Amino acid sequence: MCLGGLIAVLAPLASARPSLFIRNWQSDVGLPDNTVIGITQSSDGFLWVATKTGLTRFDGVQFRPWSVPTDGIQTRGCKEVLGDRRGRLWVAKDQGVVVCVDQGRTTTVVGTEHAAGDVGDRIMVEDAEGAIWVSYGGGEVLRIQDGRVRSFTEADGLPAVGVCRLAVDGMGLLWFSQGDWVGVYRDGKFQPLRNLPARIITGCRSGGIWGCDNGQLWRYSEGGEPVKLGALPADTPVVTPTAFHEDRDGFLWLGTREAGLFRFDHAGVATATMSQQTIHALLEDREGNMWVGTRGGGLSQLKPSVVELLAISPSTQFRPVNSICQDTTGLMWAVLWPNGEILRNAGHGWTPLSEKDGWPVPLSSCVAADFQGGVWIGTQYNGLFHWKDGAITESLSAENGLCVNSNGTAGNQVKALLPTVSGEVWIGTNGPDDRRQVLQCWRAGKFETFDLPLDSGPVVTLAIDSAGDCWAATTKGLLLRVRMNKLTDETASTFKGAGVIRCLLGTPDGSLWIGYGGQGLGRLKAGRFSHYRMEHGLHDDYISNILPDSYGQLWFAANRGLFSVGENELDDFANGRTKRIWSEVYGRNDGLPQLQASYDAWPGAQRGTDGRLLFAMQSGVAVVDSENLKESADPPPVLIDLVTVNGKILAAYGADGTPASPLSPAPLELGHGDAHLHLAPGQRQQVEFDFTALTFIKPEVVSFKYWLHGLDSDWVEGGTRRSVSYAQIPPGHYRFQVAACNSDGVWNEIGAALELTVDPFWWETAWFQVIGTLSVAGLLSAVILLGWRRRHRSQIERLEMQQATERERARIARDIHDDLGATLTQIAMLSDSTGTVRLSHEDNLGKIHQVALAMTQTMDEIVWAVNPRHDRFDQMMMYLDAYAQDYLESTDLQSYVEFPSPLPTRQISAQVRHDLFLAFKEALNNLVRHAAARRVCISLLVRSDGFSLCVEDDGVGFVVDLSAALHAGTGNGLANMQARLASVGGHCTMDSAPGRGTRVVFDLPWES
Repeated sequence: MCLGGLIAVLAPLASARPSLFIRNWQSDVGLPDNTVIGITQSSDGFLWVATKTGLTRFDGVQFRPWSVPTDGIQTRGCKEVLGDRRGRLWVAKDQGVVVCVDQGRTTTVVGTEHAAGDVGDRIMVEDAEGAIWVSYGGGEVLRIQDGRVRSFTEADGLPAVGVCRLAVDGMGLLWFSQGDWVGVYRDGKFQPLRNLPARIITGCRSGGIWGCDNGQLWRYSEGGEPVKLGALPADTPVVTPTAFHEDRDGFLWLGTREAGLFRFDHAGVATATMSQQTIHALLEDREGNMWVGTRGGGLSQLKPSVVELLAISPSTQFRPVNSICQDTTGLMWAVLWPNGEILRNAGHGWTPLSEKDGWPVPLSSCVAADFQGGVWIGTQYNGLFHWKDGAITESLSAENGLCVNSNGTAGNQVKALLPTVSGEVWIGTNGPDDRRQVLQCWRAGKFETFDLPLDSGPVVTLAIDSAGDCWAATTKGLLLRVRMNKLTDETASTFKGAGVIRCLLGTPDGSLWIGYGGQGLGRLKAGRFSHYRMEHGLHDDYISNILPDSYGQLWFAANRGLFSVGENELDDFANGRTKRIWSEVYGRNDGLPQLQASYDAWPGAQRGTDGRLLFAMQSGVAVVDSENLKESADPPPVLIDLVTVNGKILAAYGADGTPASPLSPAPLELGHGDAHLHLAPGQRQQVEFDFTALTFIKPEVVSFKYWLHGLDSDWVEGGTRRSVSYAQIPPGHYRFQVAACNSDGVWNEIGAALELTVDPFWWETAWFQVIGTLSVAGLLSAVILLGWRRRHRSQIERLEMQQATERERARIARDIHDDLGATLTQIAMLSDSTGTVRLSHEDNLGKIHQVALAMTQTMDEIVWAVNPRHDRFDQMMMYLDAYAQDYLESTDLQSYVEFPSPLPTRQISAQVRHDLFLAFKEALNNLVRHAAARRVCISLLVRSDGFSLCVEDDGVGFVVDLSAALHAGTGNGLANMQARLASVGGHCTMDSAPGRGTRVVFDLPWES
């Protein structure tokens, strides 16, 4: 659609022009420079922004600086940028340089040979044949086609003076304006068509061009006459046009150097208030958003506002509104909190309803428009009034039945109103009897009163369903229905523990929607209740008002602002066809302050006469114009932008323009569909994938999910995060996949994918694992064999121990039999008066006493030998020392004991102690009986491998012939001592000669 001839006649419709939402990005959020020279959108969906400092790529959330190498040519900044239909990016730099970026590869197409003419701005366009045209400030024009560059001059039909401005119309025809001429390029030449001055031109979608000169706009088509369409406002100073564009709706946008941005639409000419007044660039993206580049003001996005907050007072911007309505004439009514003041708005600001207007009643509480052109006004203390045609037409109070309960108690406080199409008015009052409240209907000039259940509280919200039944909710959370003049309690039809109800809405499909104060949203339909909470995707659980629009959306005013959900989504969730609902939220990212809905009076929302939705908010009146919604049924393009490993960039979308990590190879190009990233063994500690979705309609709420096939078991919900990190990915082959969902809940399930191979360390390779498996098997076999041998040895040791125990038991039994048995037999014989032993009574007693003492000594020796508490070397030596002193005490021998100090505390077995003691005892016995010695010395030598115990005397001595004694079975116990020492691993040596005494040495090793 073109604008032709409409500006003059549509000026009176200025009030119908939708307001614009302007969002701005500057250097504090990543823009390289706040002066934006050019803007374009590439075929993949990225927005490219040329600034004085350099080029950057934008996905709606993040700016990524882009390096544009120029084959060693020193350039400072960008002058223009253009994305062509083949997906290439053309960048005009200073000194006449033009660079082409094609699938990540950068080529300098035009060098510095045109630097002389590179003054002022640069213009670049693409014609129908895909050729790129470049116009320099000095008047020179270049065409770049199939890698060839051709220069056009006066000889090719161009006028001789001025900058050549280029534009391509909707038919693909290249137009030019130079000097006072406009024309076209055809058959290899520029053909001037008409003398028509223009400071700037742009192509018309239906063919021809738009032009502007001295503030006057015109349109020209080949073969026709110029048509003047209008001019900038009369109070506009003389301006220099800098950017010109016709949008998809046929409206014109004109940027200027001195006066900012103008829009020409059906309602006339409007000025868009920008951050800076100098406009350098305009672009309409594929989703219909308008982008503006300014000098010093950064990058701006313009789009029609979906939600607008109407300020109540110029002096106090945010004032709470309790109740809102719009009458049949389009006049808006609002009741303010806390003073109950009534304001009206006819489209030119709010004015109070006061006594001079015929309204003398203070402290209003709610307003509701009826279908007959009037407005019902409820008050806090003065009852109910009807206003129509500028005057009060009806006054209702307790005197004529308002708020009268079954006890006859009446009141004048009205909290809720609901006029119906048939002329009835349903009224929720707050009577003085807290326990007995009523719901009333004003019908045909009379009240019909319905007593509420006891202690239910007053009515706070009302609704009419598709069957014509009236529904009401009370402060105590009761849900009531009036059907055929009978009131019933329907609370049990909802859910157990239902709480405070703030709002109700009946829709034509038979649904009753219930907004709870803390328990989300409910729906009653055909006797079935469905419940929606924040965990299901609802934006807020505190719902104050609900309204439907004309596009199948339900709009909710809540504690956390405004949001909408599709009725079909709610229906799908209720019927189990989906597990989650999608809420589209409107707030700070839409240029709105923090919004919170009011809920102290009813109605708090109404669908206006023009289809817009009005909501009473704590900060004013929120107006929703759902016609300005840009719903996107197309899934957002998704791509993997960057792969970093341990902080180093290994792969990038547009690798040539991505700064590589120091000392790292060039990143892998992810723009190719067959990209396959290989990670070396040391490159897997921290692998991070950055991804994006290229939509500029609420990009900050785009949701992602990802799946690393081979590691993750299923899709992982990533929310709005645009990156994911994996630590220590095992070696193997993987496929990383990411999908995205736009703000309307439309998923791109295919998304983007990257093949990934993680190479193993040498010890993780297959051959090493085979060898390792065999080695482990062999080691395991060896361990099993070793374990078997240990168990076998343990069994042998247990048998040996058992045998040793049995030997010890046999020894003890033998000692008891030989020593104690013989002694006891001797005692028995001495005590037998009839026996053959003939001794006196005194001799017998003496003998028995001596034998008993000997038996006690023998018993002590046996107990000492088997007691495990004495299984220490030092304790054994102390016992031998004590025994020797005691044994030698009754003799005339002088005894000496020489033991080192301290003595070792090593463990000594009972067998060693027993045999050593008996051998030692035998040596002392032989010494006393046969040596005829005067002195004896007992000494101990402790070595690292054992010890030696020596018993030495100065007696008569004898000739030692141990072998003869062993053969004859005699030898004064010498063979017995040798045998005892040999049984415990030691040996006994004896040194003696006549006249030289005797030396007996017991030598034993330490036990292991």
